[in-house]
Amino acid sequence: MPQVLGGIPHNVWEARVLQKLRRQLPADWIVLAGVSWAVRSEGYIRDGQADFVVLVPGSGMCVLEVKGSSAIRIREDGSWQRHQGGDVWIDVSPTPFEQATSNMHSLAAIAEGFLGRRNFPGRFSFLVAYPNGEIVGRPTTYDISTLLSKRDMEDLPARIRASLSARGAEALGLQFAGAVVTDTANGFVNKSFRVSVVDTSDDAQADVAEVNKLTRQQFSALKGVFDFPSVAVTGPAGSGKTLIAMWRLRALVTDGRNAIYVCFNKNLAEWLRCTNVDLADHIHSMHKMFLSMTGLRVPSLSGAMNEFFDVVLPNAAFDAASNLDERDKYDAVIVDEGQDLGEASELAVREMLKSSRGQWLLFADEKQNVYQAGTSRYLTAEVVFRLHHNCRNTERVNAATNNYCGHKIESVPEISRGVMPLIDCPGNPLAQINAAWKLCSEWRALGSVAILSPFRLDNSILAGVQRAHGLQLSQDISDLGKPDVVVFSTIKAFKGIEASAVVVVDVDVPESTVSFTVEDLYVACTRPTARLALICRSAEARDWFEGKQCQKTNDR
Repeated sequence: MPQVLGGIPHNVWEARVLQKLRRQLPADWIVLAGVSWAVRSEGYIRDGQADFVVLVPGSGMCVLEVKGSSAIRIREDGSWQRHQGGDVWIDVSPTPFEQATSNMHSLAAIAEGFLGRRNFPGRFSFLVAYPNGEIVGRPTTYDISTLLSKRDMEDLPARIRASLSARGAEALGLQFAGAVVTDTANGFVNKSFRVSVVDTSDDAQADVAEVNKLTRQQFSALKGVFDFPSVAVTGPAGSGKTLIAMWRLRALVTDGRNAIYVCFNKNLAEWLRCTNVDLADHIHSMHKMFLSMTGLRVPSLSGAMNEFFDVVLPNAAFDAASNLDERDKYDAVIVDEGQDLGEASELAVREMLKSSRGQWLLFADEKQNVYQAGTSRYLTAEVVFRLHHNCRNTERVNAATNNYCGHKIESVPEISRGVMPLIDCPGNPLAQINAAWKLCSEWRALGSVAILSPFRLDNSILAGVQRAHGLQLSQDISDLGKPDVVVFSTIKAFKGIEASAVVVVDVDVPESTVSFTVEDLYVACTRPTARLALICRSAEARDWFEGKQCQKTNDR
């Protein structure tokens, strides 16, 4: 997932494009949302606004303009019209191409100024996106590749790369790297630039009524976490809970409030710190935060671990929080993975909140209760918002997961159908290892790749195999998405995180062992945004999954 800077788009189609950018773009790209400016030029103040600016290391800057019309047409004289409804078409002026071209050149010129360069150090391009639209006719003065319709929205990285490649030689693009990228991002969010929430799209007005149920659910929840002092948001994996939590945290911090985000999974906290660098100091894993507050050390005896983490540590953290001065407590506490909090841990985190005017936000999914620690206490929140759709996995992966786990979670309408999960059971352990690495090699072009197992690496089938097919295995979550690196993790430690492609190894029939429950299977299958493979340990497990996978496939 790329680093995203800027406010939350209020325009529904811009918000949907932002979701797709977050899900598809590599981790080292930077997305600036809602960039607006006002600068002096030729004695006058010139202002403007761009929906998104995408910074691509090693290539350049792409300005992305978003329009919400369901259909546009380009007439023979080159004029543009958008569909108002029925037989009504409305003239569009300036055309989206003219607007995007102007913004592209303005941004490049101003970047040259704050970078101290005579020419922009890289390539720059523009794209005009109609995420809900089809195009009738072809522009005569602009290349069709600069226009994105609904069918192009699942291929954004390739389209952005292609737009930049068409603008200059590779050597020019290579200038846009390292500190240049960082300085460009900083320049766009500081001083004469500001990243703000600006909704100037008239095109969305006629389309608001067509926004699907998922978008209404997410925006209702988003509005709720801004308006109420005690809120719970529940929903399945991939429904946008963590995204909403990050949006609220960024808004609080930007507003100067003392706020923290706390989650159970330390890898999730680390991943979020890597992908939200500007919020890193406000993101914490619960146990690490408790250890820092109390000064306690984890016991060396494994038999004492459960008692320590379930009772001793949270009680000590509660005492430490109780002794804090009210001024040192938090204006807002955002808790993710709420289903994993035991009662003692929840009380300790709540105690860190200011007693007056503090905001408590909790996000949870009972289906991911892999530690069997949480209850439904969040239902006592002042307001509960429920999300129902999976907007991370492709339609076929989600359908297969429902069959495996006995769920009925709907995919977001219009999401890519994708392909069914690959079920395999090579004859022996060595063949299983080779199959896993081969898939990782084939899928590396999709972006981030992860191998998950119910077991730690030393006890998994990949023990001792750190490199294959030109790929390096890493257990560092910050390496996720790096070229030629595959991240290995236990299923539990990958909860809340996503990757473009996921290969699950050491797969058994769920519930046949204590190490592989239905909750574990659900977490594993809901991690990929594009491809999923299950490498089974036995023919029995393979037959079980293939049977479940075909269960409703014949009805679809």
